[in-house]
Amino acid sequence: MMHGKIRDRRAQVIRRRKRYRLYVLVGLVGITLLGSLGYGISRTSIFSVRKLKILGATPKMQASIDTELSSFVGKNLFSLESNVVVSKLERSPLISYASVQKTLPSELVVKVGVRTAVALVRTTPSSFVGISRSGVVFEQLPANSVPSLPEVCVVGTKGFGNCSTFIDSLSVGGRLPSFVLGALAVAQDMTPQELTSYRYVGVSNNGDLYLSDGGGFVCKLGDSSLAKSKLKLCDAMKEAFGSSGGPSYVDVSAPANPTVEPTSWLG
Repeated sequence: MMHGKIRDRRAQVIRRRKRYRLYVLVGLVGITLLGSLGYGISRTSIFSVRKLKILGATPKMQASIDTELSSFVGKNLFSLESNVVVSKLERSPLISYASVQKTLPSELVVKVGVRTAVALVRTTPSSFVGISRSGVVFEQLPANSVPSLPEVCVVGTKGFGNCSTFIDSLSVGGRLPSFVLGALAVAQDMTPQELTSYRYVGVSNNGDLYLSDGGGFVCKLGDSSLAKSKLKLCDAMKEAFGSSGGPSYVDVSAPANPTVEPTSWLG
């Protein structure tokens, strides 16, 4: 005859096995239902992309972005990968960044950052490219629609005389060499008045920065540190000397001790 405790223990084990089988069965049914639900959601037209909302784009770019993203219209919102949309947009040199947000039931909200030019580089005698603050060449500009921005160029032994062409050929989507980026830092610190006052921001082979009005006045900045203070000194010395027959070359690379010279190799 089976002892009572052994019988109770066996019954307990049997009950535990039954509960385990029930849990497994419920789990399998749940997984199946979730899979069916997911499949249904992926197939239903309720969550198909029907509206694109673009934030941050200029009116000129709006139509272009709409066309670029038209292939995503009609796709299921849940199966659409945001990084695919972002990657497609960021291939454009005009766009600095993009982000995507899905809004139920059927809207895709896209936010973009648009590059703006802080300086120009002449690529041919009659055309320029716009350069962003990070050094990206992002648009071609014909000579008749060039904004009032300084040209970045590499100055040599003939001073600013070789600024009509850049040291390297540039194409949209490319970047400026790293040693030229200091010139962009200066260009983006310029006031509107300075942008019209100075035609060139030049970089010498040893990395020194210079401003030129395209005439006889040249101001040596040295590096791009304290750019705003150096620009103000250039302005003051240009006003004092640049148009009165005085020194045409000033050096503000040490702002506490600016100097003037009657001539220079950059004159």
